[in-house]
Amino acid sequence: MRAAVTFPRRARTMLAAFAVAWDRLWFAKQTTLPLELARIGIGAALLLNYGSASPHILEFWGEAGWMPQAVAAHYADDPWMQSIFFYFTLPWQFVAFHAVFLASCAAFMVGWRTSWFKWIVFIGEVSYDRRNLVLAYGVDEILCSLLFILCLAPTGRALSLDRWREIRVARRSDRAAPPPYASAWTGACIRLIQLQMATLFFYSAINKIRGDDWWTGDAMWFVFSSTDYYNRFLLDLFASHYWLVNVATYTTLLIEIAFPFLIWQRATRPYLLAAAIFLHIQIGIFMGMPYFSFVMIMGHMSFVQPQWLERLGAALKQRFGGIKTLYAERPTIGSPRIEAG
Repeated sequence: MRAAVTFPRRARTMLAAFAVAWDRLWFAKQTTLPLELARIGIGAALLLNYGSASPHILEFWGEAGWMPQAVAAHYADDPWMQSIFFYFTLPWQFVAFHAVFLASCAAFMVGWRTSWFKWIVFIGEVSYDRRNLVLAYGVDEILCSLLFILCLAPTGRALSLDRWREIRVARRSDRAAPPPYASAWTGACIRLIQLQMATLFFYSAINKIRGDDWWTGDAMWFVFSSTDYYNRFLLDLFASHYWLVNVATYTTLLIEIAFPFLIWQRATRPYLLAAAIFLHIQIGIFMGMPYFSFVMIMGHMSFVQPQWLERLGAALKQRFGGIKTLYAERPTIGSPRIEAG
């Protein structure tokens, strides 16, 4: 009889512990600071990328360009694969939307009316990506995923013109500045981006270890001797010091394997984050993929802890004196406690 009574109690205890762990994993109350860093960087990357493509908008996405509507419709056989460009027929419509999109990217970057403009940026990125599949590659899919999460998240609450305007209105009304925003939903959105970045590294590592070149340590030689990523400087260096090929190959593999497992621990997070950023800087410089590398680094900003930014803000204040940063504001009495994830 006692065992029969004890079992339901143990089951309830286990379920309660699971619920607490689940809540801590997904819904820890956090500020939007990591998301704001990603917002600023992604907005700047989109503005620069599509701004540089402005002279070729009709060539890249227009009816008389690389991929006419009939060809695009043939590849977009999935009804969910939509693009606003599918419904444009006149050149001025493409130009008008492109101008609105670039303005929205700028507003998204500086955090002005973020709750509205972030959706225009997301719809625009998806539309460009689906209209000409010849131009699209992996970074566009990553961008679409990151933008969708940023649209769902309460972005624009810090490091933004929206936040500055909120503080200014409070001061004009002789009221205390509202405390930094924090919510459980913010924590969930940050966790979604973190899981996406960890998953990307995990599958990248799995794909690499399937190749013999990564086991033998020769992969970097074949990468930079290929026509896609040919780099004469690195090849001359590797030819003189071939052991560098082995070091670069195994270091890349080690970072990508370790990242999905060690990035979650507080003790190892700074080192894995620095290693991932360093890896993408090398990819951007030596493989000629700065756009991809920068977007990936912005995704990794989800692992930045607010305490790091507070220490940085304090150091800048001490160094330059009197510099006020929005992210360094402390919550007022009675404001929610902020926990780092």
